[in-house]
Amino acid sequence: MTVYTYFLRQADHVAASFEAFEAADDAAARALAGAVCAQHLSAAYVEVYDGDRLILRQDRAAAHPPGRPGVAGAPALGGSSQDSSP
Repeated sequence: MTVYTYFLRQADHVAASFEAFEAADDAAARALAGAVCAQHLSAAYVEVYDGDRLILRQDRAAAHPPGRPGVAGAPALGGSSQDSSP
């Protein structure tokens, strides 16, 4: 498992917060990004890094389109990084 760092950035690009989570691979880390962003209401977007390698930059609108409060298939924070959807 790799530890990925999630930087929660505001509209002015300042990283107001960051969190680190283990994930099996880059795809699993990407899947978790929307859920991480959803937990930080002031975040305009999230960046996901493996060390200094940027994995994903995703804005809040892409993670949570109107009328869709969560990210389908994304694990709950603190849960398994594997997709639990049928």
